Amino acid sequence: TAHLAAPRNAFELTFPQAIVWAMLGAAASFAMSLVNERTEGTLRRIRTSPVSMWVLLSAKATACALTSLAVAAALVVAAALVFSVRVERPLSLAGMLVACVWSFSGIMILIATLAKGRSSAGQLAWGLILLMAMLGGGMLPVLFMPDWLAAASVVSPVRWGIVAIEAATWRQWTPAQMLSPALVLFAIGATGFLAGSAILSRGERSRSPSSW
Repeated sequence: TAHLAAPRNAFELTFPQAIVWAMLGAAASFAMSLVNERTEGTLRRIRTSPVSMWVLLSAKATACALTSLAVAAALVVAAALVFSVRVERPLSLAGMLVACVWSFSGIMILIATLAKGRSSAGQLAWGLILLMAMLGGGMLPVLFMPDWLAAASVVSPVRWGIVAIEAATWRQWTPAQMLSPALVLFAIGATGFLAGSAILSRGERSRSPSSW
């Protein structure tokens, strides 16, 4: 049963962490690239075409998601073939990976719009990523956390990403059980995308054209 499931080896425990770290790295990289486009005037030139801000941000989020999925797929193959990580329900795992990349792509958009310049982009991105990782089990697995820290970790998207991947591997959750972390991840991604879009659109209206 789900409550008796346990990782068979250390790799099954650290495998979800590795995937989430890869997604966090992709999110940070794309966030900084979007900030560079803003500061270098690339975004301003693109905006002269009949393309909405939503389309631009969706394209950037899609690129981030596809990159994250490609890296995650490579890690899944390596984990299954080399480290004996259970991937008994590949379709369930694929669905959870999609939920994860959606969540971190939305976070990427929000980070990119909050950063004010190139230097602050890297500091903000990695500062938030390290905070989310430390709190959410990206460094110390939630299983080994004291009770108070494990309870606090629910506010971190990293916690939900790791749980989602574990649910489709060694936890062996049912589809109904997987629904909760998947919905949380989709909600996080949607919130990040909507908030980032609103911030960027408001900033675009308030700034002079020469600032883009």
